[in-house]
Amino acid sequence: MATQTQVLKRGAVQPARLHDYLYDPTCSLSGVRDHARETFAAKTTAEQLQAVPVYEHLFSDLRQYPRFAYRIQSRDPVPAHVSRQWLGQADAHREQIALSRLFTGNDAFVVPPRTYEHVDVGGRERAKFFRKPLVPFMENIQPLVVLDTGRSTTGTFGDAAIKPIPGHLVSSTKSAVPPAQPTTKTQAIQTDYMEREAQTDPYTPEYVVKPGEQPEVLTLATLMYKKGLPAGLAEVEMIERARAKRQWEASLPPLDDPQQWEKRFKMMSDMERHEWLLRENEIEKLQNLRIELLEKMLKDNEARRYDTSIERINRQWSKKQIEREEFVKTNRLHYLRAIRALLRKRSQVETKYVKNDIIRAYTKYETTAYGPLTRNGYFPDKLTDKYLVKSRFLDTYTGLLELESTLPSNALKIRLPAPKRISSTKDGHLKRQFRRERDLNNISKVRFFVILLI
Repeated sequence: MATQTQVLKRGAVQPARLHDYLYDPTCSLSGVRDHARETFAAKTTAEQLQAVPVYEHLFSDLRQYPRFAYRIQSRDPVPAHVSRQWLGQADAHREQIALSRLFTGNDAFVVPPRTYEHVDVGGRERAKFFRKPLVPFMENIQPLVVLDTGRSTTGTFGDAAIKPIPGHLVSSTKSAVPPAQPTTKTQAIQTDYMEREAQTDPYTPEYVVKPGEQPEVLTLATLMYKKGLPAGLAEVEMIERARAKRQWEASLPPLDDPQQWEKRFKMMSDMERHEWLLRENEIEKLQNLRIELLEKMLKDNEARRYDTSIERINRQWSKKQIEREEFVKTNRLHYLRAIRALLRKRSQVETKYVKNDIIRAYTKYETTAYGPLTRNGYFPDKLTDKYLVKSRFLDTYTGLLELESTLPSNALKIRLPAPKRISSTKDGHLKRQFRRERDLNNISKVRFFVILLI
């Protein structure tokens, strides 16, 4: 009896629990947006769907009238006392206040203190502190060694008096311990990636502007790497124009003096006209640069199309050459095969020798006696000039005039007799065309007699 083993497929283990974003303190989210996404995903899972019967179509089997409808459960599995806010909201608020205080220099921004939960080192959480973290560059300290940081004197256990040795260790043994090395150090490394591959925009460190100061560097914030930096001639001209404009703004008459309003208005009009002129020059330069770039793109496109066409033509020519060579090769094989077949066929035929019969050759006009062959040494075209007339009366114009003067006058007049019209057939019947002419002649004669009688 045959048996069949059935393998039960179990569902895959979930990577996280449904509400870890609320309960798990180690769950890390980048911001409020990710927290909202996790909340939406937790509330719209298949477990939250509930099948509700539709009583109007309870016994229906049609697809357009389903018996059940699905809806999200109204009850919330999370208790009401659990906060739905993002766990990192307090830290984000604290960082925002710290940055505002750093950038503005205003002491009114008070950073709230950070609170930590109490850790019972000697109680239930003592096992977490049995071993130190595995940092490879830290010094390996032997067990049962205590760092004395509270006293300035150190010594060894024993009968001898304790001598002050600053900066040394206190050990349970009588042997002295060498001075400790620093616990951390900075080490430079080389990554697998080059600098031009990994670095996109150079890092800009944080800065703080003191109240009342306007550094010139901050006016160049629009310049970025590969977008104005490293600076060129255009950027230097822009910086010089900005400096000149700041000097011009400082030289403007004050607004509280009505007598200098006209002067201020004139200076502002001149500056506006000057800026418009500079702007027009920049627009013209940009347009010329765009035209040059467009011409270059058109030339490149035309060259690329030409190269593509030449490549396509060469490819087609190579393809046709290959086809031609294959056709010639195939035709040659057929030709050789046909020649071999003919040779094989004619090799089996016996040659019959017939005696030359002169009488028979002259009795039939298709023989070579009447039509000799050129391959036998006879050239019939050599007798074409045998009856050629050579005379000066025919070869020269004066001879033609002299010959014309000797001819009679009626020799130059051509007389061609009119062809006879055959109006009847061999049987004596009149043809249809001439029958119509005869009828017309009879009608004309009758009309003529009638006219005479009148």
